[in-house]
Amino acid sequence: MIVLLALLAAAAAVPLPPEARAIYAAAGMTVNAGTVDGCTGSGAEAKASRFAVERHDLNIDGRAEAVVSEINGDCFGSSGRAFTVVGTDVGGRWHRLGGANGTSRLLPTRHLGWRDIGAVTADGVTELHWTGLGYK
Repeated sequence: MIVLLALLAAAAAVPLPPEARAIYAAAGMTVNAGTVDGCTGSGAEAKASRFAVERHDLNIDGRAEAVVSEINGDCFGSSGRAFTVVGTDVGGRWHRLGGANGTSRLLPTRHLGWRDIGAVTADGVTELHWTGLGYK
């Protein structure tokens, strides 16, 4: 029993790879040694968020941006999720490019060379377009 607890404790402390830490941090998440915390909901009973990261080259420059999805019904209304788009600058540092509540969906259209992104909720799809400074 003690060995099992030690193994579980050791597994929980496994650090995230540096790039994953940078992506989550750029998306506005709190990054600890082996965990990521997003929205905390309201109240002590709020569920922990789940996360997914998808990589896409949104502007065809050879560098993949990342779409970080956070799933938490306590935080994001009927859709239960939100997403943040992050990308790297020429120095390789990750930064936020935009985001919205809902599920992200890449659209076939482009603005200023960047793929449009749909934010899908129960109310429909809101299109986010690249403005030259970020997704709006």
